[in-house]
Amino acid sequence: MKILHLNDSRAACNSHVDRHWHLGQGRLGLEGLRQFLAHPWLKVHAAILETPKRRPADDWRNLLVARSLVPAGPCHLPVAGPNTKLTAP
Repeated sequence: MKILHLNDSRAACNSHVDRHWHLGQGRLGLEGLRQFLAHPWLKVHAAILETPKRRPADDWRNLLVARSLVPAGPCHLPVAGPNTKLTAP
């Protein structure tokens, strides 16, 4: 897999409702997301965060959570520092 849209879900599985939520704070939770990203079939080279942004720090917090969920080894998710602009210009 080349790219992944990454988010947790406010709605239950199989609800056919697409409600994005902050990583680890929704129905999937940290462990569910960790297991999903560790699946051998899934080798993510890039991910797009599809999480709500109510405050400027939300993108940064979700990025840190995403990086913590990736299994040990080469990480292909982007690395950003505290001064990195994470929003579109």
